[in-house]
Amino acid sequence: MEIPAPRRTRIQQEKRELILEAALEVFSTNGFRGSTIDQIAEAAGMSKPNLLYYFRRKEDIHETLMQRLLDTWLAPLRELDDIGDPLTELRSYIRRKLE
Repeated sequence: MEIPAPRRTRIQQEKRELILEAALEVFSTNGFRGSTIDQIAEAAGMSKPNLLYYFRRKEDIHETLMQRLLDTWLAPLRELDDIGDPLTELRSYIRRKLE
């Protein structure tokens, strides 16, 4: 039986968001390999141990960012109607992507 993940408080969620925003900037500037946990912590305005409380590894931060990006890109695909007209559905998908 899988144990559910503990719920995060509002402050914990805000800290995670702060880390993710800082990491996105650091990764965008330095690339994944050129970025360090220390750089991300500094950009987030927190200590490395504090950052590691929220994310154990740089890879975990990167994975979270990539999952969000993928969710954003795939969300309009989930709205496609399987039995709809392909051309209509494709137009609808493009319209949603441009919004």
